[in-house]
Amino acid sequence: MTSNRDVAPNRHANDLLSQNINGQKVIYPIDPKAGGTWIAIGQNGQVVCLLNGGFIKHTVSPPYKKSRGLIVLESFEWHSFDAFAKEYNLDNIEPFTLIGLNPDEGYFEFRWTGKMRFLRKLDNRTPVIWSSSTLYNRPIRATRKSWFEQWLKNMPNPSPKDIADFHLNGGEHDLTNGFVMNRDNVVCTTSISQVIHTNLKTKISHTDLISNETSELEILN
Repeated sequence: MTSNRDVAPNRHANDLLSQNINGQKVIYPIDPKAGGTWIAIGQNGQVVCLLNGGFIKHTVSPPYKKSRGLIVLESFEWHSFDAFAKEYNLDNIEPFTLIGLNPDEGYFEFRWTGKMRFLRKLDNRTPVIWSSSTLYNRPIRATRKSWFEQWLKNMPNPSPKDIADFHLNGGEHDLTNGFVMNRDNVVCTTSISQVIHTNLKTKISHTDLISNETSELEILN
């Protein structure tokens, strides 16, 4: 699982932190503004990745109860991702999409529209790409998906290094909508994070594109 973080430059994270949540070690890059995160790994092999927005761009109506990045960390308090998605109190939470792996349950996509929950199980043998609905409209998301599919045709069995390189150099180098984007330094791609999960361990590497620093940490499952 590899994630590009598109956000205001002053919200970049140049290091990985470790925290004990519900008796397990959790590692993640921290959002300096709200204290949450967009991608995290846990000692039980759990992985969670956040994108802002549900299916379409929503109207922002603050104040919200809490940052969506805090929900990523709170998901590690649950032993079941399925139960978390169905039972977590989402009243007054801004729409989001979560991609989750629980070793006992498999991969899930969980979307919250602000009114409704949508949960589906994913096939881990099928490559998938997501783009935030708050930054990329439907036609642009389709274009980014086509870049991904064309790359897969040329690279049918990519290594983690190949995937990270695609996130850094893939697409057509479109500064507005490319994989590494910069919209007048208001929003830009600040980092690339990659999780490699095996039966024995889960490793996360985080490259801060603002400071050009890379951190790596792993957890034995």
